[in-house]
Amino acid sequence: MKLKGTATVEAALIFPLIFLLLMVFLQYALYFMTLEHVQAACNEGIIAGRAQVPDETIRAHIGQVLKHSMVSRGADITIQHGRWFMFPTHEIKVHGIFSLFFPMKIEVCVRGYGSQSETFCRITDLIWECAGTLQEAGLLKGQWFGGG
Repeated sequence: MKLKGTATVEAALIFPLIFLLLMVFLQYALYFMTLEHVQAACNEGIIAGRAQVPDETIRAHIGQVLKHSMVSRGADITIQHGRWFMFPTHEIKVHGIFSLFFPMKIEVCVRGYGSQSETFCRITDLIWECAGTLQEAGLLKGQWFGGG
């Protein structure tokens, strides 16, 4: 005896599962793409901060990026300044909601030095030069400087 209609029943059970898996894959693919997009905008903000661009301009640029992405309205952008040792630092945080099929949080935090990379290299070279001078004078002893 041949059963008619079993393929239809099987397809009715399998196709919704395939469709659901496709939607979940699409949600996460677009989420990670948007997350990287926002992180790239924050990195641009760090670089702009090194060039002494005002915080309002940086915030406006990141806001434009968020406006054209899938982050819903009302994302929070904070820019903080600080110091680490002798170097100025910048920190940009973005908190928002990504929503395609269901909402997901987007939280990006990017930290960077506020000085130009040439200045940073000059200062670290100066520190190592001073350490070498102190080693030659016999004031530094330790495993990093060849001492015991």
